Amino acid sequence: MKVFIEKPAGLNQIKSDGTTKVMRDYPYPYGYILDTVSGDGENVDCYVITRKKLDIGSIVDAEPVGLDEYFEDGMEDHKVLAVLANEPVPIDATVRGKLKEFAKHFFDHRPEKIQRVGDLLGKEEAEQYIQHCKQQHQ
Repeated sequence: MKVFIEKPAGLNQIKSDGTTKVMRDYPYPYGYILDTVSGDGENVDCYVITRKKLDIGSIVDAEPVGLDEYFEDGMEDHKVLAVLANEPVPIDATVRGKLKEFAKHFFDHRPEKIQRVGDLLGKEEAEQYIQHCKQQHQ
């Protein structure tokens, strides 16, 4: 699958109507899967779990390895976890901890936001979710 990188690891700003500082650095490169539409009407969000530096605007080939259930203001906004095709990285307790900590504090600057992190699902669930979201795109 092709992932467009919007935010490199270590970035702590998001852009909307301006630049807003978030409370934690992105733990891994973050972007979206091309040719998909998720429950929030946008492309499927994706973290690429890698030790490599991925630049903003780059498009990388990645393989899904998990699906992080995530809900924002009551809407499904799941995040696919992926690895680069040539760099398998295990999704262990350290990776999961970084992602949970980031999600927990992402909207600290917006107390009106209601968010909930659910379960970490496996590769099969991630692939099914991506396939469903690709069909939504067509």
